[in-house]
Amino acid sequence: MRFMESEDARKKLNFALDNIAAKQNVPIINKLSKMRQEAAQMLNYTSYAEMTLKPKMAHNVKNVEKLLDGITHRITDMGRKEH
Repeated sequence: MRFMESEDARKKLNFALDNIAAKQNVPIINKLSKMRQEAAQMLNYTSYAEMTLKPKMAHNVKNVEKLLDGITHRITDMGRKEH
């Protein structure tokens, strides 16, 4: 593929290969998402994210949101100072 002369053809082929099973994967991903949510609810969590964060350093979704908000504000402030 890297020896193809046409950049457009190379991009189209690359896109086609990257998405070869996309239509078949959508229902599988949806089912997986639903099953994860059901498992979390069975264990008295509000979401799969909450369940998976519990044993990790973040511990919960609010801590992750707080971290991301802090990073966003710092980056925004830094950007304003540069311009």
